[in-house]
Amino acid sequence: MESLKDSGGKKPTPVTNATAANDGTGTAAIITFTPSEYIGKDTITYNVTSSPGNITVSGASSPITVTGLTATQSYTFTVVATTNYGVSSDSVTTNSVAIGIAPGKPTIGTATAGNAQATVAYTAGTPGTGTTTFTATSTPGNFTGTGSSPITVTGLANGTAYTFTVTASNSYGSSTSNPSNSVTPVAPPYFPPYFPPFFPPFFPPFFPPFFPPFFPPFFPPFFPPFFPPSFGPGFK
Repeated sequence: MESLKDSGGKKPTPVTNATAANDGTGTAAIITFTPSEYIGKDTITYNVTSSPGNITVSGASSPITVTGLTATQSYTFTVVATTNYGVSSDSVTTNSVAIGIAPGKPTIGTATAGNAQATVAYTAGTPGTGTTTFTATSTPGNFTGTGSSPITVTGLANGTAYTFTVTASNSYGSSTSNPSNSVTPVAPPYFPPYFPPFFPPFFPPFFPPFFPPFFPPFFPPFFPPFFPPSFGPGFK
């Protein structure tokens, strides 16, 4: 093993912000980090080791992908910066990450407008590991709905145009569809309890309590103080 002296008296500082993420394939994780600070004679190699499994992958920079992992297993990873002279930094451990397959990208169907809401149809993509949740999200507003196809999204503003995407997500990742067609929710026509040209309290064809064409106390075409000849004075 070479000495610190061979490395120019410089020891690499530990990496920072080391983070592990599932890559969605079911067999790999992506490790990202902020590089070590090092001023010495040589370059740095970063060694990433899984736990469990002790799978080690080396790289010159972030990110580093570790393959050969087991789906549904959770892993942490240590990251060590090492010079070519064999001088290493202190190790840094990432967060724990569960390995699994993310669901495939849904295929968007047709969005249909309603009253302050819309329904969004979709076709699921390839299945992932475990349970998948489908969420429709509006643009604008970020109103959401979840469920099987079609999904109903409520709370929309009538008269505003919306598009929608559908996101499939599980514990191992997510994928989002392309945007839907644009739809504009509208309120239904207003139907009052009475329909013109007839309004309460009278309904065709009669106007109770009297039936046309006669209306008391006078009967057309004669109105007081005039009476028809057959009912005048001196009638014989």
